[in-house]
Amino acid sequence: VDAATDVGNAVVDGANTVAGAVTDGTGLIGDALTDAYNQAADKVSFVANTVINTVEQAVAILINGFDFSAGCPHWVWPSLGVSNTDITIGFGRQMCEVVLVGQRLTLFDFNWGTLTVPFPAPIAAMVAMGSN
Repeated sequence: VDAATDVGNAVVDGANTVAGAVTDGTGLIGDALTDAYNQAADKVSFVANTVINTVEQAVAILINGFDFSAGCPHWVWPSLGVSNTDITIGFGRQMCEVVLVGQRLTLFDFNWGTLTVPFPAPIAAMVAMGSN
């Protein structure tokens, strides 16, 4: 009985070792593919090594495994500033990106910059008198 227990434990230990070393999900479908993906240490390599040739396989990985997000984190509205000597126009910035399996992809990044225009001398003199 002890020998049978030892053999059984060896089989279980071997199965656990193999399960922890999942490197691809080729041929798996549904929950089996999702479970294999979740057990994989390197998710990007798992997907790269897996032959995905059915919609069911693609959906199983996309829905249950991929970290997907999108947003526009750097959005600066246009602005207008006036000082005693000039006027400054900030045209703003619009930047949007997507993140898929930890990979960040910038969709666009428009930084329109600013423009500072000094007042002509007669207007600068009037502004200076008005601010005193």
